[in-house]
Amino acid sequence: MAKRNPPKRLFKADRVSSYQHDRSPISRMKQMSRAHEDILQNIEATLVAEWREDPDIDDRSALEALQASVSGAGAEDARVSGLVAALRSIREFRAEVGDATWLEAVRVVADSVRRHSKREPGETSYLEFVAPYVG
Repeated sequence: MAKRNPPKRLFKADRVSSYQHDRSPISRMKQMSRAHEDILQNIEATLVAEWREDPDIDDRSALEALQASVSGAGAEDARVSGLVAALRSIREFRAEVGDATWLEAVRVVADSVRRHSKREPGETSYLEFVAPYVG
């Protein structure tokens, strides 16, 4: 009887996506913070600056804008659209950063919003948390 070969397993190097599903959000955040803290700060500073200009922006709006930036989807809410436009501007400013690195940074910031906020309407826990660190 012929011996059956086990199915070929996918290794980390075989994955196509830059978003590493097998790692915890904390692990991704730590790695990104070590390697690309400046990019994370650019994204967070953009969100905080827009919030300071329009105090009606909340954590939910920030998360929707980050998700729209990753997916390329449009936003129905005007505040979210404004945040997406601001994030697009900072992305253009940081054109030297590769797309995979940029998208991973946006995902890390989105994970941070989820971790620091319940995203209730009007809640700004995340924005208040990050504001002192970005000026």
